Amino acid sequence: MDSDEDLTVSCAMYLAEWGLSETTISNFEENKISVKLLDCIEEAELKELIPSLKERILYKRGMKKLQTIIHETCSDDTVSINSSDDTVSINSDFSAPSPTNSTTSTSINKLPPTKENSSYETYYIPAIKYSNKYRPAKGKLIDRYNNQRRLLKREGVICRKRKLEFENTDQELEEIAVDEETLIWLQYNKEPFQEVKDKWLQTRQYRMETDYKNAKHNLQDILKKYPLLKQSFGFQLIELDFEYSHPKRGISLFLQFPQFLKKVNDTFIRVKVFQDLKNLFNNTEKEDTKVFIALSLLCGKLVPTVGRFDAGNKDKDEKRSSKAEKTKYNKPTILESRDSLILHVKTQGDIQNRLTTRRDIQLKKGLTCQPVVICVGPDVENLTEFYVNFDDVTYQLESLLKAVDICFKTFHVFDIQYPHESIQPWMFIQHYMYDIKTPQDHKFPSVATLIADLM
Repeated sequence: MDSDEDLTVSCAMYLAEWGLSETTISNFEENKISVKLLDCIEEAELKELIPSLKERILYKRGMKKLQTIIHETCSDDTVSINSSDDTVSINSDFSAPSPTNSTTSTSINKLPPTKENSSYETYYIPAIKYSNKYRPAKGKLIDRYNNQRRLLKREGVICRKRKLEFENTDQELEEIAVDEETLIWLQYNKEPFQEVKDKWLQTRQYRMETDYKNAKHNLQDILKKYPLLKQSFGFQLIELDFEYSHPKRGISLFLQFPQFLKKVNDTFIRVKVFQDLKNLFNNTEKEDTKVFIALSLLCGKLVPTVGRFDAGNKDKDEKRSSKAEKTKYNKPTILESRDSLILHVKTQGDIQNRLTTRRDIQLKKGLTCQPVVICVGPDVENLTEFYVNFDDVTYQLESLLKAVDICFKTFHVFDIQYPHESIQPWMFIQHYMYDIKTPQDHKFPSVATLIADLM
């Protein structure tokens, strides 16, 4: 590989750091554009090399920083671009020669060894691809380049970006770059909301495909990194993320639930529990009351199944005689199923006490507390306030159905498992109301039968 090819490789490295695509970089390589020619490209030529307007802006921004900041911070170990001499020089032990006539370059202090020189490989050994393996380039030139790149990053010439490959069913694999500044802004700002919304949309692919999945159901890690979710408007950010992962499903619950209410009497005619609520359902016009009763009857129809949980840690010296001693079985009641879906309290002051009691019971069973809908009112017929609670976050919503909607979206955006007590009602809501089905879904014959009866 001659010196011109060396410079072409360096050119590709700079273009990649600036965020240009592989297709654009290949255009530079096919035309043998080296580092020393970057500053000489005219606008018309630039449009031919970089058809994308966004990438041309990234290129110009990179060149501007390279021309201004490097000249201000250059030292004995920096790279300088000199458009008048049409050369690239490394002001240290040696400089990269011009491919046409190295002796005419005034910026070159000392030439590197040539192939004829026995010490050539000391400075550069090309990268080699063989079989399924890849050996990167090595030598003093590569070491100098890596040191230089670290310096440029430290001086802000090269912006640090997080990159992610994600799979789109309708498109080929794409590479997403997220500005570190945008992520930092989201951590420390909460207004104006329109700017929050714009930056949230800009980063949602990165957040959902990396941060949310890497958290592995640990909401505390997510809330610590994105405290905006703790704000009163946090549920609106969850809705934006849900719309990305499940397009055109955002209002499904509000479209399907009114039809479901019309079938309550026929659907739950054989449900023996909540008889007083069934009578109230036909004698009230309040929508929130009807929603509460319908979901209560749903929990009575889809009876909870037996679940297993860890009995708790014992002393290390204490031996367990069998595996049965390690595991206990729990069959939730219908009331527990309903409370894990919709928790009814009479006053706002009762919310924290009920949540604490519920959390303690779950911890004793080795389980965790998932998101839950909370409604406040002296009785079912007079519900006045509606909330969604998860971890230490509480959102207030305008109606019970809206609270159920936000709770469902919270499960799916953060990839949280449904509570064992109400997993069947939630699966019914997912399949029947939202028409969302995934390979990881639990299969329940009772859920499938109920959906078939409603069709």
